[in-house]
Amino acid sequence: MAKSPDSSSKKTPSKKADVAKKNTTGTSKAKNTAQKPSVKTAKNSADNKSNAPLFQDSAEKPVLPLKTKASTKGKIDYKLIGIIAFVLVILVIAIILLMNLLGGEKPVDNTRQNTLILAQRYFDQGEYDRALSLLEDLLIKDPNDQEVLDLQKKIIEEKQKKDQAAADKEKQDMDRLIDSVKENDPIIINNNPPQKEENYERPTAVPSNLKEKQVNDLITKGRNLRDNEKFDEAQKAFDDALKIDNKSADAFAEKGKTYLTKDPDDPANVRKAIENSDKAIELDPTLSTPHVTKGDIYNNNKNYDSAEHEYTQALLLDPKDWETLYKRGVVQYRLRKYSDSKNSFESCLAIKKDFYKAHYNLGLTYNKLNQPTQALVAFQNAVTYQQDFASGYTNIGIIYQQKGELSKAISNFALAVKYSPTSLTSQTNLATAYIAKGDYKSAEAPLSSALAIDPNQAETNNAMAIVKYELGKFNDAINYVLKAVDAKPDAKEYQYQAGLTYEALNDSDSAIKYYMNAIKLDGNYVKPQINLGKIYTDNGMYDMALPLLTSAYQSEPNNYIVNNNLGNIYLAKELYADSTKYLIKAISLKPAESEPRYNLGLAYKAMDKLVDAKNTFSELIKINNSYWDAYYEYALIFVKEGENGTAKTLLQTLLAKKPDYEKRSEVQDLLEKL
Repeated sequence: MAKSPDSSSKKTPSKKADVAKKNTTGTSKAKNTAQKPSVKTAKNSADNKSNAPLFQDSAEKPVLPLKTKASTKGKIDYKLIGIIAFVLVILVIAIILLMNLLGGEKPVDNTRQNTLILAQRYFDQGEYDRALSLLEDLLIKDPNDQEVLDLQKKIIEEKQKKDQAAADKEKQDMDRLIDSVKENDPIIINNNPPQKEENYERPTAVPSNLKEKQVNDLITKGRNLRDNEKFDEAQKAFDDALKIDNKSADAFAEKGKTYLTKDPDDPANVRKAIENSDKAIELDPTLSTPHVTKGDIYNNNKNYDSAEHEYTQALLLDPKDWETLYKRGVVQYRLRKYSDSKNSFESCLAIKKDFYKAHYNLGLTYNKLNQPTQALVAFQNAVTYQQDFASGYTNIGIIYQQKGELSKAISNFALAVKYSPTSLTSQTNLATAYIAKGDYKSAEAPLSSALAIDPNQAETNNAMAIVKYELGKFNDAINYVLKAVDAKPDAKEYQYQAGLTYEALNDSDSAIKYYMNAIKLDGNYVKPQINLGKIYTDNGMYDMALPLLTSAYQSEPNNYIVNNNLGNIYLAKELYADSTKYLIKAISLKPAESEPRYNLGLAYKAMDKLVDAKNTFSELIKINNSYWDAYYEYALIFVKEGENGTAKTLLQTLLAKKPDYEKRSEVQDLLEKL
């Protein structure tokens, strides 16, 4: 069997060819055409008929001559003529009437029918008001038009259904919130001593302007108290304002906001926040605060559509409210409305330029919009305005790592660790960047810190296993990777890493087990197929290796290891044509590798393609002049061709350069015969 340079000789699996034993192990990672409606119009009659009578009686009737028997013969019978004329006139009238009925067409007024068609169309499109307006015009002309009345009734009923459905939905949304907080209202124990009645000065009737000032002062006082988290005192100030003016929308709005601010998780507080906010809106629909409060409630309950609606209502009333712009941007992000979210954050920053959270969330939004350059700027702005913002540095580092700028990535991950040393994410990101750079030694420290935070985290244990493996600390590596496998047994990568580590520990049985586990988890996972195929090949189990490597080839036809090992297997199975196919491909992928050239030479020699074989061995010696088996096989071809002198020179050169060549005795025997 052919082997790698300076390896010990072993028995060949084939009588005709020695297959290189050394194999490289792979490690990682309608256009719809709108038809215009055909409009039919009534045809105008060809002729406008005159209203003049068809005939007129003469004012003076003709005097007929007296008839005598003697004079009747040869005389004109005027009575008969009159009868005939009368009959002809009747016939003409009948013909004209028949022509009008059969051939002529009177003008038809289609206004009513067209109006009905248009109204039906509006109805079908849900434009009920426009449809009803058209029908009202028809009913003005004919209040008893039953067809119109029927359609009107149908539209009104449908409109009422839609309006009721919308109202029901709005009520259901609010009822759902109220129901979620009014069940089992907790008993709230007020530890503050009750105010004595004598300490409370009841407001007295005051002039309206002074009354308004008192109310405003109390509301301002309540806001300040709330800002200082003195919620009970704030509520008392708002209640005092309402005792002076029980229709103060501002007081109700601020009272509702205070209930929610005090404890947004307390069902009783949430219910009171809703009640007071609704009362404020009822009294003054132009207030933005109650809409913000309701938006916050919806947001807390993850009803993001309704939250966005309430925030938008608030912003229509107060467009400069940068906090609400920010909140709307967040819910829009959660709704995956990234373009809308970007606009909200940018509008917020146009008012509040130094709000680092808006910069940060804008960066996240740009990432979702696949605009990493803009995202990087946004994250950098975030850390400019908040220098100890670890998440900002983390995301900057991620972008740089994706761009392949590992040094910049490491610098930013290190800053994230500096400002958040107990963050598992910060530590693992820094270690991952070191691993990507190949600096495994530097990766050990952040991984150790990460494992101190969470010793059972699967990804961290696997990362440490990779680092230890790459540093040649296989016994340490196996301990970490087995922890990762135990924590997450369905992770194919962890199973593969376990197999890789066991293989490095020369435990083939365990390596096979974990490689097989990885393949069972993903039949298309190439890495374990390659390595398992290599183990089988090295142990002469070609029939077991072949399907694995063939499957790997289907996934990665340009994988050097796959092609090299397939070539070796076919060489060992004496399928030389197949062997040369894969070995040639392997050489094209890695021209500097010696092994596939040597085995290709063996395949050509076995096929009796001696010229190709000599060229292959000659090229190999040029590339690697210490590949001793190439000298020997090259010389054997010259012996076969009768060129003993050339063969002798090659063999002597071999022994001179490699006196302890493992086949020295064979070479000496051959030299004596030449």
